[in-house]
Amino acid sequence: MSVFKKGNKYVYDKIINKGKPNQVRVWNFTGFKTKKEAEEAEKEHLRRKKIELGMMSEGDIDITLEELFKIYYEDFSANNAISSAGNLKRRLKIYFLLETDRQDIKELFKQPLPLKEDIKNLTINDIKTWQNQVKQIKHASISYINDKILAVMRRILDFGILYGVNPKLPKAITKINRVDNNKMIRNYNDDEKIKHKIKQKNFWDINEYYQFRSKIDEAGDKLWKLGFDFLYFTGVRNSEFRTVKWGDFNAEKKICIHK
Repeated sequence: MSVFKKGNKYVYDKIINKGKPNQVRVWNFTGFKTKKEAEEAEKEHLRRKKIELGMMSEGDIDITLEELFKIYYEDFSANNAISSAGNLKRRLKIYFLLETDRQDIKELFKQPLPLKEDIKNLTINDIKTWQNQVKQIKHASISYINDKILAVMRRILDFGILYGVNPKLPKAITKINRVDNNKMIRNYNDDEKIKHKIKQKNFWDINEYYQFRSKIDEAGDKLWKLGFDFLYFTGVRNSEFRTVKWGDFNAEKKICIHK
């Protein structure tokens, strides 16, 4: 083994394919508390390096979902600002690895991701189950859920295709929209060719308006009646209504508001 003690810590330093064109050196002098930790870290480092250099065939690659998250984070942190990497690490811990003390998150994710499973065994059902739980997050905006959680998972799965992730899995991650008290509008991806929307009535029909109008008649206020009639039957904005002048009415009984 290439693990040895340096001071009060264990480190590793190893060269593979020594003397050959594809010679590779892996090392870590930061140190580990125990020899076992150093050996496991060396083994993982060596495996990742072989994968990166194409020294391992796809059949030899054996990576768990948890390891894929860590590999993606290392790649991301090497190419992005420290603050961006820190934010990603925090989200990975809370929503993906569930390494959090927040009770609401633990109660929400009753069916966590299979972190210890080989990524080649990851299924669409695993991804959908996780995504459906993400949809129920109430403390985050819909844009945060889409851009900071779901989009990250899709990028990780795309990244993981190199390591054996099923190419169909990234497409299983779809954006969502939230309307009115957690009612959802789901936009399915192009492969499904389906769009399902919750239609919501947000206007008065003519009978409802006349019911409202009758209350103004009872009050005997003709000016208010005229104003509401104008708003309802023309559909102008409130700001446009406040600026209407007689000059906006033409001989053809049309209204041209230029404000």
